[in-house]
Amino acid sequence: MSTEKIQTYCAMCTSRCGVVATIEDGRFTRVDADPDHPNGCICIKGSAAPEIVYSDDRLRHPLRRTRPKGDPNPGWEPISWSDALELIAGRMLDIRAESGAESVAYGCATTAGSATDDIRPWLDRLFGAFGTPNFIGPGHVCTWSRLFGSKHTYGVSTPRLDTDNANCILLWGINPQASDPVSAGRIAKALQRGAKLIVIDPREHTLAKKADCWLRVRPGADGALALAMLHVLFDEDLIDTDFARNWTNAPFLVRTDTGDLLSGRDMSVDAGKNSWVIRDSKTNRAAIWDPETGFGESETVPSLSGSFDCPLPDGSTVRCETVLDLLRSRAAEYTPEKSTDITWVAPEDVRRAAQMFATERPSGYESWTGTEMHSGTLQMNRAIQCFYALTGQFDAQGSNAEFAPAPSNPITAAEFLPPGQTGKRLGLADHPLGPSRDPGHIQHTPLYRAILDKDPYPVRGLVLFGSNFLVGHVDPKGAAKALKALEFYVHVDLFDNPTAHYADIILPASSTWESSAIRAGFRSSQEAFAWTQAKTPIVAPRHESRPDLEIIFDLAVRLGLDSAFFGGDQEAAWNHHLSPTGLTMADLKNSPGGIPFDTNTTYRKYSQPLEVDGSPAGFATSSGRLELFASAFPAAGYPPLPDHVEPPDSPLDDDQTYPLVLTSFRVIQLIGPQNRNIPRLRSRQPDPFMEVHPETAEAAGVAEGEWAYLENTQGRIRLRTKINPSLHPRVVCAPYGWWQACAELDLPGQPPLAKNSANQNLLIGSRHIDPLSGSIPHRSTRCRLVAD
Repeated sequence: MSTEKIQTYCAMCTSRCGVVATIEDGRFTRVDADPDHPNGCICIKGSAAPEIVYSDDRLRHPLRRTRPKGDPNPGWEPISWSDALELIAGRMLDIRAESGAESVAYGCATTAGSATDDIRPWLDRLFGAFGTPNFIGPGHVCTWSRLFGSKHTYGVSTPRLDTDNANCILLWGINPQASDPVSAGRIAKALQRGAKLIVIDPREHTLAKKADCWLRVRPGADGALALAMLHVLFDEDLIDTDFARNWTNAPFLVRTDTGDLLSGRDMSVDAGKNSWVIRDSKTNRAAIWDPETGFGESETVPSLSGSFDCPLPDGSTVRCETVLDLLRSRAAEYTPEKSTDITWVAPEDVRRAAQMFATERPSGYESWTGTEMHSGTLQMNRAIQCFYALTGQFDAQGSNAEFAPAPSNPITAAEFLPPGQTGKRLGLADHPLGPSRDPGHIQHTPLYRAILDKDPYPVRGLVLFGSNFLVGHVDPKGAAKALKALEFYVHVDLFDNPTAHYADIILPASSTWESSAIRAGFRSSQEAFAWTQAKTPIVAPRHESRPDLEIIFDLAVRLGLDSAFFGGDQEAAWNHHLSPTGLTMADLKNSPGGIPFDTNTTYRKYSQPLEVDGSPAGFATSSGRLELFASAFPAAGYPPLPDHVEPPDSPLDDDQTYPLVLTSFRVIQLIGPQNRNIPRLRSRQPDPFMEVHPETAEAAGVAEGEWAYLENTQGRIRLRTKINPSLHPRVVCAPYGWWQACAELDLPGQPPLAKNSANQNLLIGSRHIDPLSGSIPHRSTRCRLVAD
């Protein structure tokens, strides 16, 4: 027997584990952690990679629909790759010529739960060069508030936690053991050396059981909890006042008559555009702050507290308060004692968690979908960000730090998207500061409206690399209706799925293990950020499948976009991406385990002097400071200070027809609506299930292991019951994404729109969404439990 070991990385989830693949007699048989890789790790999904590669369920050939979309039998017929790509390019060009490039939308599966992180920049480049601004993805419910909404506070995406140097770790709405094994491993090492752990989650997962402090928050009430914890900082003098005074807009003055920041131009016509006013505690007079010049030559000491009458040029005065005082007043509405009715968290636990985070320094936090999938998610995350910011640890070692990455040439769409197209992006008018603006994502409801109602213009074509609208997103019935109405739909995937059933062309994709890619920088630590690695195919593409990048580059050439894609030469494209490192694809192939780039992180970069004039770099906000008061929000109609707003369908309402709050969680074997056809993974979770408190189950007449229904005004689903006494009696938890059968285990599938479906999204409405991000309450929807 011949055996070959190949160093590579697993791209099946956000962890991007460094691994070693084993080939025996030409067959891929095993995956193990690579001990020499900074992300060396493996989970059960990566271990199951050979089963995924060799699954009999794989799509084998390009397919073309021969029957109408209303027909339950699509009448798939094989088609050659050449004919398929020519047909796709031709239809895309026809639609662009007749209706504009914006009438073709495109998308891909989540980069957090698939290998699309390796192709996403090139996919954006392809469709940007084609001319469409309409990318459809899950970012608005998955990562937007953490990575993009945070720019309204920090000026940048929330930095990763420097786990290796942290003394206190806060996990808020994230369970790395189920979603990010590399991070989970680093947390385990931190706990071994004595780091403290705080977990905020409705469900007591394994890390919550190990935590020094677990806060069992009501799903959707995290914003109120963050404000209660912020109150503790104020109440117990745990605010870093030097950081607040010198690096945030805490001392900026807010007009009591309008609620707006007092601008420098309110005081002087000569003031800069983005200048603001503070009160100098030395002179007790107003002073103007300009991000370009600071306070000029004066040694101003801004006041953090107080009310002032500020003189205006016309001789009148205006009453003002500091941002910090207003934030203090807001937090005072959420004392731990008052907030417990909202959050369902005991006051003593709130105080202990806030004290621990503020005193066991350095401390930092990680958050994810637990704080993203709600109707008030942006303000929820803003409250968390303000709590963290006022501990004064931003970009500090052992806290949330911007690690120095390996340098690379970015692969983007912006340089190719024609002028004027960005303004046509769907949903931009509804969410002017949201995902449609930055980074440029559209949401599902505006897409369906454009397809069905041609509002604000018709979307006639759709190209998806992965994704499953009917199971993975809100309003599956609306999705089916819209997909049926599409003129032309292309689906690229490893496996068929209910969404692909509506396609006109299906293209079989190779798995990540059959594909090439490069990564200039991983995540999780400074060492990982500086690591560059090429991933070459472990085995040849199965059947007639092709790697996603090969499809993208080939389609680019057929669309006449050769110049944006290096004439279709992938190696030339990769070398362009790598050139700032001084490395080439050939270098990386010769070092398959990866090459570290010599780089080091400078901490607290906002305080570092600029080369131009020696002034501090500051923050990438309009004020040059970390913004507790989001200066861009008032003009767009959004509250500039964080607050908790109960959803219209609140579980605190008097009407208790639907008394339970349904939330979701991940299990390590599964990612969204994938992998349930793989025996090694499905055997661990054979049936769609929910976790219920024993009192709740007993009241409904449901026992452990029995099938039961969850229902609300939106619909009804059927799941098997698991009893979990650690839950709040009014909370029910269930992983989403059930539809696939597993033939080897004789386990049936669950059609996503059927009467006894397990499709959780049948219960999720899109009427009450986050006003800024458009996020959906996937993790805080009311329901009730009914016996089968």
